[in-house]
Amino acid sequence: TFLFVGRIVEDKGIFDILDVLARSDLRARLIVVGDGPDFDAAHSLAERLGLADRVYFVGQVPYAKLSEFYGACDLVIVPSKNRYEGFPRVIMESWGYGKPIIVSDVGGIRAFVENGENGIVFPPGDLGALKKAMETAATDADLYARLRAGVALCREVSDGRYWQRVLSDQLKANANVA
Repeated sequence: TFLFVGRIVEDKGIFDILDVLARSDLRARLIVVGDGPDFDAAHSLAERLGLADRVYFVGQVPYAKLSEFYGACDLVIVPSKNRYEGFPRVIMESWGYGKPIIVSDVGGIRAFVENGENGIVFPPGDLGALKKAMETAATDADLYARLRAGVALCREVSDGRYWQRVLSDQLKANANVA
């Protein structure tokens, strides 16, 4: 099961995921969490492509409910193809829940995502590369295990509480220096 969390607009890559699922032999499911101006168009495309039984459009959910969807998936896909992405928050959320990612190489992705170690990185808008990444991650047990192990190393630093502790420790240390 794949998960997409984000704004439902063309440049976030949701239409690319649907296109790849329709062309792939994978019988994978996709959960789509989010809303946006292209929500209805994405839902309609999934139906036209014969994916209605495998693609679930959840819509916008409260942040507190996201854990249900992260818990229900195996991999998170972040296929943005815009030039304004910095480092999508959904990557850190995914790692916080112990989920590997498939992510396009935009913005600051390479600063944290190590291809084949804690995620799979592909060129933005490259449907062939996205298809290969999805199929490989879903069928190569050794790769999936390596990705899960790599994500486990990222999990602690992906949690906001970790950074709160780091900041608190730094403030205490600086207060003792003055």
